[in-house]
Amino acid sequence: MPVEDYNRRGIEALERAQKAAGIRSAQEFARRLASRTGGPPDGSTYRRWLHGDGAVPAWALIAAAEEAQESLSILLNDESSSTATASELRQLRRTIGRLNAEMIEVRQAIGLPSRSGDEPAESHDRAEAAEGE
Repeated sequence: MPVEDYNRRGIEALERAQKAAGIRSAQEFARRLASRTGGPPDGSTYRRWLHGDGAVPAWALIAAAEEAQESLSILLNDESSSTATASELRQLRRTIGRLNAEMIEVRQAIGLPSRSGDEPAESHDRAEAAEGE
């Protein structure tokens, strides 16, 4: 495989990592990488890598994988769907957890059970009182 193809795979891995991390801005992803390394890259260096104006260093690929919480092998894989799927699953899990918590709060606020099969305490108390009459 020619060197250009390896460089292209490095660029694609950075793009996948940025997408998997849910960061749209190249500048923001560069800042995240810089905070991991305590120095480089700056935004212009990161954009040069993405444009193929310089080879992506191994440390940058490793830092990007850590930031995306993906394995380097997944990011380097030519099948981008596996990275998107893992990222999408993580995002879905977070969204479901947040929505579930919000639903519990809403149901409690209006006096409904927090889970199906539960009944509000007030309904239960009224039912017991009616049985006692």
